[in-house]
Amino acid sequence: MAGRDRDQRPVPPAAATADPAAMNQIVVGADGFGHSLPAVEWAAEEAVRRDTPLRIVHAVAPWLFDLPVGPRAGAVRHWLLDGGEDVLDGADEVARARAPRVRVSAGMVPGGPARALITEAEHAAMVVVGGHGALTGLLLGSVALQVALRAPCPVVVVRELEPALHREVVVGVDGSPGSPGAVGFAYEEAALRHARLRAVKYPEVDAVHQLGRGRPARALTSASAGADLLVVGTPGGGGFTGLVLGWIAQAVLRNVRCPLAVVPSGGR
Repeated sequence: MAGRDRDQRPVPPAAATADPAAMNQIVVGADGFGHSLPAVEWAAEEAVRRDTPLRIVHAVAPWLFDLPVGPRAGAVRHWLLDGGEDVLDGADEVARARAPRVRVSAGMVPGGPARALITEAEHAAMVVVGGHGALTGLLLGSVALQVALRAPCPVVVVRELEPALHREVVVGVDGSPGSPGAVGFAYEEAALRHARLRAVKYPEVDAVHQLGRGRPARALTSASAGADLLVVGTPGGGGFTGLVLGWIAQAVLRNVRCPLAVVPSGGR
C-alpha cells in the first residue's frame, strides 16, 4: 500500500507522544482476525466528527523491540512483523476508505492487546476497541473490559455497526461520581451528531440490590436498541461502581445493541 514501509520496525508508544497534538488523537486497536474492523470504521467516522487524527495500533510480542537476535529468531521476527504490517495495512485501508480526509497513522506496539491499548490511552483523547468474535462472552478477563476499566480516557467498545442511524445518544445516570463525566461526554457526542440526548435514570438504591436484580443493565441494553451510542460512567481509579460494576458491566457489554462508551470520572 502506498505510504506504508513494509520493512518498518515497531515503534514504542512513547514515540507517539513527541507531538503534543497526539493527545487529541483517537486510538483504535487492530487485530488479525477482522473482529476489529467495525471498530476501525467507527473510529474513522469519529475522527471526522471531531476533526482529529486517527492512530491505528496492533499489539505484538515485546521481544520484537529488543536488540537484534540470532538468525532463527530473526526469521520469526520478520514473519511476525510482516503479519503485523498486513494487519495494519488492512485496517489502514478500511479507515481511509471510510474517512479519506482524516490523517491516519499506524504502528505496532509491544505487549498484550489490553496492556498496549491502556498504555496508548495515556496519550489519547479516546480509545476504540472491538467487542465481537472472541470477546462476545466478555468475561472479566476480556480485552474490552480491561481497557474500559483501566484507561484514563473514554473507551468506546464497538461490536458491530448498524446501517441505520437513530439520531439518538443514550446516557445512563444514577447519581454516582461517574455520572457527570458520562453526561458531559454524551452531550458532546449528541452535539457532534446533531442527535437528541436521552437519559436513562433509575432510583439511587443500594448498589448490591441493583446488581442482584440486574435492572440497570436491562434498562440500558433495552435503550441501546434505538441509539447510535450508549454512554456510561465509572469513578476512575481502577474500579467499577455505579453503572458499570461487575455483572452490570458484563451484561451491558454482552448485550448492547450499539457502540458503548465508558467514561472515567476525573479522566480526560
